[in-house]
Amino acid sequence: MEREDRQPRTRRSELIVFLQSHATQFDDPLFRTLSTGGALELRVCYTRPDGDRPIFDGELGRSVGWNLEAEKGYSYEILPRKWFDRFISIRALLRAAPDLLVISGYDSVLAVGCAVLAKLMGVSTGLRSDNISLYRKQGPLRRFTKRAILQVLYRLLYDVGFPVGTLARDFMKNHGFPEGRLFVLPYSIDGAWFTREVARCQDDRDQLRSRLGLRKGDLAVLGVAKFVEREDPLTILKAYEIVAQKRSNVALVLAGEGRLRPQIEQFIRAHRIEGVSMPGYVEYSRLPALYAACDVFVHAARRESWGVSVNEAMASGLAVIVADTVGSAWDLITNGSTGFTFCAGNCEELARRLIQLVDKPEVRIRMGAQGQERVLKSWSLDAAQAAIMSALGHLEKGVAPPGRGSPVTGV
Repeated sequence: MEREDRQPRTRRSELIVFLQSHATQFDDPLFRTLSTGGALELRVCYTRPDGDRPIFDGELGRSVGWNLEAEKGYSYEILPRKWFDRFISIRALLRAAPDLLVISGYDSVLAVGCAVLAKLMGVSTGLRSDNISLYRKQGPLRRFTKRAILQVLYRLLYDVGFPVGTLARDFMKNHGFPEGRLFVLPYSIDGAWFTREVARCQDDRDQLRSRLGLRKGDLAVLGVAKFVEREDPLTILKAYEIVAQKRSNVALVLAGEGRLRPQIEQFIRAHRIEGVSMPGYVEYSRLPALYAACDVFVHAARRESWGVSVNEAMASGLAVIVADTVGSAWDLITNGSTGFTFCAGNCEELARRLIQLVDKPEVRIRMGAQGQERVLKSWSLDAAQAAIMSALGHLEKGVAPPGRGSPVTGV
């Protein structure tokens, strides 16, 4: 089939189009970064009618928004509701001859259909994916079928792949995506903003801690989680109970909401656990104050393909302890250096890790500093931009420039 003629190219910068369902707290800073400097022209297309507004989160039981930017700082549009109108809008985007269309995920008819249409119109496509195999237990037939389907999709529809980290990279490679066409595009928060805001909050640290009910001199353990089984806040609470029985100078701040809140409160009452603060859901703009008030961050999720709160805590200078089922642990955590990992659900192991940091403040401080350095340098917005530029270089020349965004052999 002949490819459709596209509009003539008159621009100087390369045009990148991102297609995804809705805005997120880590994509907004990335899109602003890509839109500055003049090297790229960026357009973002949201497929949900409310894609640029606060999204209802079923696990939290409320709408969540990032409440930071009144103006996004990049060009975006919302796809129409009707399918025919959607087709017209997407076709118009592709007729603008973008150098790369980046599609987030392949789990919808729309996402796959856009990839097919782009190929027919001669537009290079990239697949952004956070799928991992860490806790997927499937039978042989299902694994074989899935691998066969993905091999076809990967090889026919996508010119480059953008896994968000090591585990996502391995998933794509193990399911047939050619290794030389994979570029790690990390979930990168605005780490500089977190570092700056946390430093600004330090002058009010005593007041912030007082509002949370923390005693002066207590080591504050922080968990920011949805109160659901998947994110497992009860393991944090149980580990804290063990630590509090052995050390008197600890406290726990458990921020979040969800259907497990009554169970958590009942556990605290039944076990007569003291020193627990539950401030509820904390909006994004208030997170730096929360991180500034605390000393150690724990992410205990049993299933989490990445976990951007780990990035946030590390950028804020906190020592972190992360379950081995959290995707970011495999890239951000070097045990004893940039943080600790523990076996998901094992409250005794988590308690031992916490006691290490209670008893050795010098380790906690060093770990926080080394973790901050890693996330700000290697998992930054600049690293994400480098991945995009390397992929463009690969598409134009067949070989990606060296650097952090190079194919997976250099990761």
